[in-house]
Amino acid sequence: MAARLDAKLQEMTSARTLQSIVDSLGEHDGRTAVLALGKKDQDRWSFEKLANCARSFANGLAKDGFKRGDTIALFAENRPEWIAAALGIIRSGAVAVPLDVQLGTKTLTHILRDSDARAVITTQRRVGYIEKLDRKEKPKLILLDVSSDDRRSWERFLNNEATELPTISPDDEAVLFYTSGTTGPPKGVPLNHGNIVSQLDTAATVKIITGEDRALLALPLHHVYPFVIGMLAPLALGLPLVLPFSLSGQQLLRALRQGEVTAIVGVPRLYSALYSGIESRVAHSSPRAVSCKSGSASVLASFCFVRCTNVLVINFDCSLPAARRSTQSWLRNSKRWGGKSLSVTASPRPRRCSR
Repeated sequence: MAARLDAKLQEMTSARTLQSIVDSLGEHDGRTAVLALGKKDQDRWSFEKLANCARSFANGLAKDGFKRGDTIALFAENRPEWIAAALGIIRSGAVAVPLDVQLGTKTLTHILRDSDARAVITTQRRVGYIEKLDRKEKPKLILLDVSSDDRRSWERFLNNEATELPTISPDDEAVLFYTSGTTGPPKGVPLNHGNIVSQLDTAATVKIITGEDRALLALPLHHVYPFVIGMLAPLALGLPLVLPFSLSGQQLLRALRQGEVTAIVGVPRLYSALYSGIESRVAHSSPRAVSCKSGSASVLASFCFVRCTNVLVINFDCSLPAARRSTQSWLRNSKRWGGKSLSVTASPRPRRCSR
């Protein structure tokens, strides 16, 4: 009996796609899905708004002739509209192609040709850059930061009319990522719906983030790690994402504070920026501040909890076991400090791929 139940659960899991996950986002209603910090203001998106925009954008893509398996590139910085558009692409049955905004013209031209992108979702500042690319067939431009009066606005695709969208299987491609191209032209690495759903299920099972966590999403979304674990995993669990205004140390600390962040998904470079912000904060704090530093060159990250004039800085080593031990120590002592604990997910060191 137990074996049959396990087999049934496995069958149910394997049949799921990201379409069902996108559709389920609206179940969290008015809870905050994305909090994007501007230079001085904030932009809050509820799960209801995010789900509606994603579904409406999917409808609009279908109405405009985009079909199952068509590729659509995303060439813009992290922003709520980027997330909604990516979810809409996936919901429509098309394939999202997240791209690094720092790509050179030669590399960008290669990727758009190699992926056969039918459209590029971008912002006003990058229109001229894209239009100058050496391509005979120019992809359709969809802009995230213009009003609906502009015919290129993504808002013109938002269609609330009931639309029949294609049903996707777990083997269908969902996202096409591109390698950095350090040893040759960038190569496309497709992930299908089953791949990503499996990762999300695993993340939920091991409880990387749970309950009332609020996740800082600072890494660019053209990498698999932030796209799946940094963006999709929290949203699938009904947890909010906090987008910093920039990646400077001070702006990251501002995001931690104003966004009431409890979890960070990051890599060493991000933690170095945090560390710089903390050092600056400590240097300008009162003499009563407490600073714990490590002379090790392998410091991965530092986090601080500020309460009145007390500053707690905890350093994490690059190794995951050391980071785990430091986190556990912090959790044990968090009540004494009166602080809120931050859980940390660190990506392992990259390994060189052999071909």
